[in-house]
Amino acid sequence: MGRVLAILPVLAALGCGGSNMGQVRGTVTYKGKPVTPGIVQFYPDSGPMAFGGLNAHGQFTLTTKTPGDGALAGRHRVCFLPFIPGAGDTGPGKPQFDDNPKNLPQKYRSRESTPLTVDVVAGSTIEVTFELED
Repeated sequence: MGRVLAILPVLAALGCGGSNMGQVRGTVTYKGKPVTPGIVQFYPDSGPMAFGGLNAHGQFTLTTKTPGDGALAGRHRVCFLPFIPGAGDTGPGKPQFDDNPKNLPQKYRSRESTPLTVDVVAGSTIEVTFELED
C-alpha cells in the first residue's frame, strides 16, 4: 500500500494520459497582406495567456510557458498588438516602426473589443487564418 501511495503524486503530476495544451499555428492578414511586425495573444477564460510573434509572412506559433508549447485547451479571445520597439531596436540604420500601424484595425487590439475567438483542443494541432476586416 505504501508503494501505491508514493506513486500517486507522480501520476497526478503527469495527468491522466495527456496535457491540457494544444498546438496553435496560424497566419494573420489584412486586406490580403501579412500583418507584421506584431504579436498575437490568446486569452483563455482562466489561466495564462499564450502569445506568438508575427514573422514577415504574418505567421505565428503560440507559446505559453516554453517556446512552441501552444495554448491551454478551451475557448480563447484573440487579439493582436503592434510591435513597439525597445531602445536597442531604433536608431540610425534600423527599421522605422509605427506604434499605430494602418495594417492592424483598432478593434483587434484588445481582448475586450476583439470579435475573434478560437477553441483549442488538448493534444491537437490547429492551424488558423485570420483575415482582419475594418
